[in-house]
Formats: sequence, C-alpha cells, structure tokens
Amino acid sequence: MRVYHIWASLKRGVSQKDIAEIIGVHPSTICREIQRNQDEITQEYHYAFADIKSNTRKKSKHKYTVLSSKIQAYIKSKLIEDWSPEQIAGRMKLDIRFSICHETIYRYIYSNKAKGGRLYKHLRHKNKK
Repeated sequence: MRVYHIWASLKRGVSQKDIAEIIGVHPSTICREIQRNQDEITQEYHYAFADIKSNTRKKSKHKYTVLSSKIQAYIKSKLIEDWSPEQIAGRMKLDIRFSICHETIYRYIYSNKAKGGRLYKHLRHKNKK
C-alpha cells in the first residue's frame, strides 16, 4: 500500500521529505525505498515493479535453520571435547560443509538445558553471566 502512495506522490512532484511526513517514516527510508526498488533500465520508481522486487527479496531471504540429527550429533561431540560454539560453527563449515551461526548453537544448548539436558555444562562459563 505504501509503495503506491510513494509512486503517486512522486508522480505529483511531492518531495521525498514531504512523502516521508505523510507516510510517517524517516526521509532516508523513502530514499532507500526508491533506490532499492527502482527499475534498473529506466531508473524510475513504479509501485508494481517495487512490489515485485520487494516480494522477491522476501522470498529469497535466509530462513530459520532446523538442526538435523547429524548436525546435533556433531555439536554434541565437539561440546564434549570442550569446544566453544564459535569454534564449532567455524569448523563445521570445513568438516561437514554446513554453515550455522554460533548463536544457533547457543539456542540449541539452552533448549537442551530446558529439556533437562546437560550440554550447557560443557560451555566455558557454564551459563554464568
């Protein structure tokens, strides 16, 4: 809906700052929207084209990773060897050609703890803050 308002306002010659005030966003948001979603060939902003580009980006963004049993076993084995989640995430890229963030490993450890598991005992700070 907002992309149509931006397009219509630009066609009427309204400044980006005034469009931002009408919509209720920062002027830099309007500038980014126009630059990100304009047609590469004509360098014009059109609401239909902007909507397509926005939806394409949304569909292609990274989704939440579900840890398979193979990955969970890998994490457990390395934790028992007293590796940090950062080390595990870095080495996993080389060993099993799969990349996850160390924060995902921490979430897995804490969910294991919530279920009565003891993986958190292998963390270097033992979950102390």
